[in-house]
Amino acid sequence: MSDTDKYEGLIDAEGYIDYDGIIILLSEVKRLRSIADDLYAYIVSDADISLKIIEEQMDWRDEE
Repeated sequence: MSDTDKYEGLIDAEGYIDYDGIIILLSEVKRLRSIADDLYAYIVSDADISLKIIEEQMDWRDEE
């Protein structure tokens, strides 16, 4: 199951998203943007964060 599968059902048959669904999706977008910012900072060596911390934030990855 992909991480996005958990959002199925938030959009009804007519394509409308319920308000709670919008809030859930926006919070996920904010979380992913934060991870992307951390990765960017790490890549340009401007990070005050370890790669291990960034990997732990990527909860959709099953690799160990």
